[in-house]
Amino acid sequence: MVPSFNRILSFLVSRLLFIFFLRKWKRYTSAFFMACVIFIVYIHSERTSLVNFDIEDDLIYQQIFKEKRVSALASLKAGITVHVSMLLLFISNDPHASANAKDTIMWILVHSTAPIHFHILSDSNSVAVIDTIMTRVERRADCRFVYTTELIDHIYDQLLDHLKTNVPNLKIDAVKDHVATQMLPLVLPWHYYNQDRMIFVSNNIKFRADIVELYEHFDRFKPQQGIGLTLLQDAKFAAAFSVYRYLQPHSNLGLSPPHGWPGFNTELMLLNLKEMRQSHLFKRYLDLENQFPILTKYDFKSRNVLPQMDEWLTLVGVEKPEFFFTLPCQWNVQQIMDSDAFEYCRSDIKAMAFNS
Repeated sequence: MVPSFNRILSFLVSRLLFIFFLRKWKRYTSAFFMACVIFIVYIHSERTSLVNFDIEDDLIYQQIFKEKRVSALASLKAGITVHVSMLLLFISNDPHASANAKDTIMWILVHSTAPIHFHILSDSNSVAVIDTIMTRVERRADCRFVYTTELIDHIYDQLLDHLKTNVPNLKIDAVKDHVATQMLPLVLPWHYYNQDRMIFVSNNIKFRADIVELYEHFDRFKPQQGIGLTLLQDAKFAAAFSVYRYLQPHSNLGLSPPHGWPGFNTELMLLNLKEMRQSHLFKRYLDLENQFPILTKYDFKSRNVLPQMDEWLTLVGVEKPEFFFTLPCQWNVQQIMDSDAFEYCRSDIKAMAFNS
């Protein structure tokens, strides 16, 4: 389509040149100059689109790499490695998703003062894209990192075996597809059995601060707390809890602060893997049979037949808040906020979600 357009454009320009020099040139002077402007703009846009998108072409990254970063974080002296989990599925067919993934990884490395180990779960078609991203990132990153890519179809049966072993009385045939696709990060404690702490990051998150600062929030967890998340900054679950609020007029579930509790945002999570593996509460609510009573109790209207991960964690958070650690809102600032109560988060943004 592009070559044919170029030929047509070239023909029109040549005809205009002929008219300009041999016929009533005064009448067609404005048309000639307009055609030249269109041609120049088009050629410039074509050159821009054909340039291989690379880290070196990103002026934002170049500017940040020029700045000297100084950190006095205690964790750096302790020689830690921050383990980051990412779920990158089917990004080979989605340029927007692959660009998001590259940006998320790059911003983590731009600001980090500790080595990073990326644990990536993906599909076979996306492996080459992930390798390309990591190769490009390595050229510019001032932070040591390694990455491990595992294929979902290769570890699927292993994940189900973990659930069968660790969740008593789980009817695996009824929930295996749901858990392994919609709630996969919650199965990670048993897959990464040799890790105790991991940060789950979606490819919508862009960091503006050192991930080590986020990692240090693990030290603020109470013994029974297994997952750290920020609260939603919009009324995403307002409609889902509407029937319950009607029946219970004093309830504030699904409403925005300062007078409401909106639910959890699962784009970024601190996973205390050790506590999640040991928690009877967590394993009990992974069983679908124990999820339906909560759905019924709060008259929760799920977006799908089975609750999604953010819905499930929000409901468990209502029922058992002691299992969760609430992160400062600056670590997952949303672009659109439904309440002025969260505006203060924008004064010190540490990570932002670009998904709206």
